[in-house]
Amino acid sequence: LVQSLLNPYPKDDIRYVPTIDESIARLQSATLDQVKRLHTDFLGSAAGELTIVGDFDPDAGLLIAKSALAGWKAPQPYARIATPPPAAVPGSRHVINTPDKANATYSAGLNLAMRDDDPDYPALVIGNYIMGAGTLASRLGVRIRQQEGLSYGVSSSFTASSQDKRATFSITAICNPQNMARLELCVQEELARVLKDGITADELAKARQGYLESLKVSRSSDSAVAGSLAAYRYLGRTMAWQAELEKKINALTPETVNAA
Repeated sequence: LVQSLLNPYPKDDIRYVPTIDESIARLQSATLDQVKRLHTDFLGSAAGELTIVGDFDPDAGLLIAKSALAGWKAPQPYARIATPPPAAVPGSRHVINTPDKANATYSAGLNLAMRDDDPDYPALVIGNYIMGAGTLASRLGVRIRQQEGLSYGVSSSFTASSQDKRATFSITAICNPQNMARLELCVQEELARVLKDGITADELAKARQGYLESLKVSRSSDSAVAGSLAAYRYLGRTMAWQAELEKKINALTPETVNAA
């Protein structure tokens, strides 16, 4: 529901987010001919990135890839689907009753008009890490899980597009249905507190260390490195872009994070 509200596109738009019932109906109505036509018309090797990480022979690997993909061209040319930020989405609160479920889920979201090359992006990445992305050490984790004992799983997320001026901040938590009102109040209080009082130098230092360390750990995975290289190749970037982002994060101060 939150994604539907943050993406207010008409039903015939590919960016429309269907409801669960609509998704089920779409799957049930899909035909084999539709799947074949999609594969024939849209899937091909004319546009894309190939990334190989590990111990391999570049020349031999490239030769095999070219041979395997030769002639695989789709009639429909590749075109990126832009996702610009929609017009201001009015704030709203919705309750979905699920009496057959033992747990309740809290979800909240907000769109922002920015890309990941915006000057405020590094500060908001760390601000989000402090707020709820830093697992148990986050503001939301400490308040809602450790102090209040309301949820085993609470977190926030911040993502920004590399191409469209569109970013999203979201918060999710799972709790006992009878604790939902208290959990919602705690989230609002923590948001108000960080906006009013800001973050501390100690919080920033710990968050910066934790976030940068998590990036190092992720680069120990071949699949993660391959994914980064492919994404940067598509965007016309190199790993130098990531290195520059980490330099900006290292240079953050409590004042710049609070301002963002």
